Amino acid sequence: MRGKGLSTARTTAISAALTAAERQTGAARGASLTKLAGQVENDVNGAKDSARVKSMAAAIRDLAAVSK
Repeated sequence: MRGKGLSTARTTAISAALTAAERQTGAARGASLTKLAGQVENDVNGAKDSARVKSMAAAIRDLAAVSK
């Protein structure tokens, strides 16, 4: 988010989705994070800093893996 790799609106949406997922537990949290990781991976192609966005997607996927 700091590197302006994505639009402000998109980073705000990602932040909101992360916050919502944090309020969930177990499989629901894992599913929400997996879905979000896929969406962020789709953002890589249009990103100003695609490497950073790809790293963000990987980090979200890692969180999903430990949340199941």
